[in-house]
Formats: sequence, C-alpha cells, structure tokens
Amino acid sequence: MQLDTLNFLANIAIMMIMALILGYIANKLGQPAMLGYLFAGMIIGPYSWSQLINNTEEIEALAKVGVSLLLFVVGLEFSPRKLKNIWRPSALSGTFEMLLMFLLGTVVGLVLGWTLWESFFLGTMLMISSTIIIIKVLSETGQLDTLHGRLLVGRLIVEDIGAIVIITTISSMTSDVDDLWLRFLPIMIGLIFLIVVILAGRRIFPHIIESVSRAHSKELFLLTVFGICIGVAVISEMFGLSLALGAFMAGVILSESEHNLDIMSQIKPLKDVFLIIFFVSVGMTINPNYFLNNPFPIIVVIAVLMGGKCLANSITTRLMGYHPKTSVMVGMSMMQIGEFSFIIATLGVEAGILLTEPGVYSETYSVIVTAALITMVFTPYAIKSGPGVYNWLADHKLVRVHPEEEEVGELDKERSERVARKEKHGTHILVLGYAEVVQETIACLDLAEQHYTIVDYDPAKVARMRERGIDAVYGDAANYDVLHWAGVDIATLIIVVVSDTIDAENAINHCHNANPDAYIVARAYGNFDKERLGRFADDVIISEEVAGRRMAWHVLRDIGLEDEAIKQDIRIVHREMVQKASEEKSEKNGREGYQDLGATGPGDKGQEGPQGRQPG
Repeated sequence: MQLDTLNFLANIAIMMIMALILGYIANKLGQPAMLGYLFAGMIIGPYSWSQLINNTEEIEALAKVGVSLLLFVVGLEFSPRKLKNIWRPSALSGTFEMLLMFLLGTVVGLVLGWTLWESFFLGTMLMISSTIIIIKVLSETGQLDTLHGRLLVGRLIVEDIGAIVIITTISSMTSDVDDLWLRFLPIMIGLIFLIVVILAGRRIFPHIIESVSRAHSKELFLLTVFGICIGVAVISEMFGLSLALGAFMAGVILSESEHNLDIMSQIKPLKDVFLIIFFVSVGMTINPNYFLNNPFPIIVVIAVLMGGKCLANSITTRLMGYHPKTSVMVGMSMMQIGEFSFIIATLGVEAGILLTEPGVYSETYSVIVTAALITMVFTPYAIKSGPGVYNWLADHKLVRVHPEEEEVGELDKERSERVARKEKHGTHILVLGYAEVVQETIACLDLAEQHYTIVDYDPAKVARMRERGIDAVYGDAANYDVLHWAGVDIATLIIVVVSDTIDAENAINHCHNANPDAYIVARAYGNFDKERLGRFADDVIISEEVAGRRMAWHVLRDIGLEDEAIKQDIRIVHREMVQKASEEKSEKNGREGYQDLGATGPGDKGQEGPQGRQPG
C-alpha cells in the first residue's frame, strides 16, 4: 500500500475515533453530537497543539460529499405541501428576517473595519439558522408537534431554499467571467433546471423508483437512488452549477416518490458518516487561540447574531398574528448560525475573499466559524428556556398577555354563557389544545350532543373552529386568566393535549388548583412526561394510537353513558373516520394522500384543524 494512501486512511481513522469520543461526551453533556465533531476537528487540526492532521485537502474532498448528501436529504424533505398551512407566515417572515440579518451583518462588518466583500459574507452567513440542531432539539423535547415547532420547520425550509439561491449566486458572482450577463446566467439556468426537475419528478422518476421497488432488492433500490442523485448532480455541473445544488435537485425529484421514506432510511447512515467528516473538517479550520487573542469581534458578532435573530424572528411572527408566546419560542429557537453558513464560508475561501494570503484564513472567517460554534452550544439551552423567557417578559409586562378592555367584556359575556350552559346541562367539558389525538373524542361529543369548550393559541385553528360553531377560546392554555374565561372552575372534565410538556404541566397545575374536583385526562410523550403530568392529572396516556379512544371513553363515561352505548358511539365515530380517510386518500394520488394521512414529515404532523386529518 502506498504511503499517501496509508496516511489518508490513518487520517480518516483518527477523525472517526476522535469524533466518536467527543461526540459521545457531547451527548452525555446534553449537547448535540455535532458540537463534539467540531471540537474533535479543533483538537486534531493544524491549529491545535497535537497537529495530528496537517494535510486537509483529501478530507475536504470527502467533506464535499457530506455536504452534497446533506443537500440531497434536504431536497428529499422539501415539498410545497409541507408549507401549505403555514406558507404565508413562513415565506414572508423568513424572507424579512434573512434580509434584516444580511443588512445587520454587513453593517457590523463595516463597523469592525472589514472590507465590503467580507462584510457581505458576514451578513450572508448570519442569515441562515441551523436546521439540524433546531430539528434535533425540537424532536428530543417533543416540540415538533407544537405550533411554534411547525412554524420553525416552515421557516427553516424557507431558509434552506434561500441558502441554495445564495450559494448559486455567490458561485456566479465570484467566478472569473468578466461579462456580468454571463456571471448571472447560471442563476437563470438554475431556475430553468429547477422547473425541469420538478416536472421530471412528478412524471418520470417516481415511476422508475416504483418499478425498481417491485424487484424487492435493497441493492438495486439504493443503486437506482444513487444513479439518479449522481446523474442529476453531474448534469448540474455540466450546466455550470454546483454538484451540491444538483444533489439538492435530485432530492427534490425523489421527494415526489411515495418511497421517499425508504430512500431517506437507506441514505441517512451514509449521509451521517460523511457529515461527520464535514463537521470535523470545519473544526480543523478553527484556531482555538484566535478567540483568546481577539475576543471583541467575536463577542460583537455573537451579540448581534443572537439578539438580532431572536428579535427579528419574534417580531415577524407576532406581526403575522400569532400569540406572543409563540413569537418568543420561535425567536429563542433561531439564535444560531446554520450548517449552510459553513458552505458559504467555504465559497468565500475558495474565491480568496476570506483569505489574507494563500492558505491563511481572514479574520472574518475565523470570527464567523468561532461564533457559529459558540451559538450552537447555546441553542439547546435557548430553546428549552423559551417558556421561562416568555413568563419573565409577561411578568414584567414587556409582552401583552391580557386582552384589551373591550375584549374583556366579550370574554366575560362568553364565560357567563358557559356558566349558564353548565347549570342547564350539568356538565362543562374543557379541552386544552386542539391536536389530532383529541379529534375522536370531539367527534364522540358531537355524536352525544354534548357541549364543550376548546382552548388553543393557534389563531387559524380557533378561527376555523368558530366558523363551524365550536366554542373556542384563543389564548395560552397555561395562562390562568385564559382558563378562567374558558370556565376551568366549573369544568367537570378537563382534557389536556397541549403539545409542550412544560405548558401542559402548568395548565394541569392551574386546573387542579382552580377546580380540584374536575377529572383531568392528559396526553404525554413518554414515561418521564407521564410522571410529571401525573402528579395532578387523574389519567395520563402515552400511546398516540390509543390515546384518542381512551379519552373518548373517559368523556362519554363521565357524562353518564353506559359501557355498551360508549362502545357503539366509538365504533360509529371510528367507522366514519376510516371512511373519510379512505375518501381523502382516493382523492389524492400516491404519496400526497399517504403523506397527508400519515403525517410522515415534521412539517406535516399536527397540521390538523377543524377540517383536518382524522386518525384512522
């Protein structure tokens, strides 16, 4: 074996071993493993005391494969249907936030004495948040199904699309072509290419994937997927675009296939391996001594980044009509620099803009990569502290929690109607949160001609429910005043399906304190949450599949129905739901119907409304 080959394999082995050790430590400390990979690169890179790896050219080549696979997976997850219900707030607020951060970053760069091009790169890199870290933390904390979780997914997709456009634009602007028209020609070609890809994805490639899948061979299936991915990527390169952009387009193509979940499950391990190499390679470019010698610009960039992105995302979300709590949670979740920023920084290095001399990174590059690392460390804490930050702002009257005076009169009137209804019928059922799991219960209540009140802080859901004549209250279910107006003190049964565990716990505590005699049923996401919610809740259900039916059973028994009557009502409702689901699926073709009913993607889950999906 040649010495160069042996050295290359040794470098890969060192990277993997260090990534394993540091990734494991990061995981044990409650941090994303990605941070461990970055620190692993810092320890073994040319700027560390060990200098275990000095030649990074081969490593960077493998890192590009990781980037391409990342973009491929992003393309697989990209679908306009995911943004169907939140497209307007995601597109408008996401675009505004990106433009604001670009301007803010450019100004800060100029104030720090950087060149105009370096300042442009700073602004561009501040535009993108970390899709991987945000989705990972939301998933681990059970917040993907919350309103702010869905808004975040939509906004991250918008940012990912924007990042693709930015990467293509920078590649064009930093090219050696003198003619301005020719510089921007790839962008126009890319738009045409995108249209062709979408058309091909809808009409050709899903049929190819379907035909190969019938062979029941994982090897052939994987080979076909890579063939399409590499083929589209190479064609992209031939048209003057990047391989990474081609990989993204390949993902978009295959996102139209109903087998996209199978594709992702087979691609993911390979993608993760190459992404580990990518993040380790990024860590190798970080100079640990730089922060100690130049803390001021890094602190300034971090302050502008975290403060600017938090305020921009919070304000834009609030302007779209969402609850202050939703706005704060969205803002607190996006206070970091994303993976695409590393790619943009690499483009700046390749163009020589972020180099002071060949092989020497500029201050801009060092500052932005160091700031990215630090903000990634704080992201899990920022997301988890969102409710606490909102409560602090509410306590200090920095956000409007209570309604205006004229609104109070209307709320008092509605509460009086609920009290009168309770006196007439003897029951008052309160539903906190409007999630898919509670729809079977609500259908049973409708069948039994029972009155109920739903509390939710998604304005669109509340508006649709009121249009259907449902008694709905807009507000935070964890807020005592909102619960008071909803009639918590007169409730005979309270159903808690609030997605956020902290909010659910606070809501249950308020309900128990206000009405100890009420029977409380809650939905939890795991055994740990079940223990927390079970302190005051009379019954806590974990399984999503049986939760709806158990809740329906509790409700119907509480209102006095016999067991046989309960079984009959539940069977009727279940049969109607299955029939409706079948009709919806037959109206849609292939993956669209499957995905809408199955909630397979993070952006799909929880998009139910009064006219939404029903569980089968």
